[in-house]
Amino acid sequence: MSSFFEGFALGMVLQLSIGPVFFGVLHLSISKGFFEGMKMTLAVMLVDALYIGLSFTLITSLLQIMALQVILHFFCLIALLYFGFSYIKKAKMKKLKETPPESTGFIYGLKLALINPLTIVFWSGTFGSLFAGDNLLTRDTFILYALGAVLATFAFLFFTSLFGHFLNKFMSVRAVRYLDYSVGTILILYGLLMFF
Repeated sequence: MSSFFEGFALGMVLQLSIGPVFFGVLHLSISKGFFEGMKMTLAVMLVDALYIGLSFTLITSLLQIMALQVILHFFCLIALLYFGFSYIKKAKMKKLKETPPESTGFIYGLKLALINPLTIVFWSGTFGSLFAGDNLLTRDTFILYALGAVLATFAFLFFTSLFGHFLNKFMSVRAVRYLDYSVGTILILYGLLMFF
């Protein structure tokens, strides 16, 4: 079970490096409620599990190639700029509390988590180094470690959704509009910082 707790601790480290996914879940749970935030959380967990699984393959070596890193970061920049400007555009037209630019929390979570370069690089680099150092020698050890890491995502974003749902009770439409502007700006800045 020590592998599970080590994976959970590692997953929490990734969650504490606050990024677009955190702000997306917080915003969604404020504007649409706890359950939409949880749908997004489930999508993010699936993407984390996918990237952890991919770290067991050749992708870890491929991501060491500088040209591929630049291409990956460029496409992530374009996607984050799109999401960011969508939030800002929506904030200008907001009259009611609405969903984010995407139709459901689950689909939005998939899109945002899949293009987040921090997630890709973190999981592939971390699990790649664990394999190289023979720290995950058995399949059971790997599964427990990965399960702990993915459940850390669930735990952190579960409480983020709860917090957002709690904030919803105190936020006016005007405050949610400012939140849209803020989240849009954060996504744009995050994309630019990751690329440059």
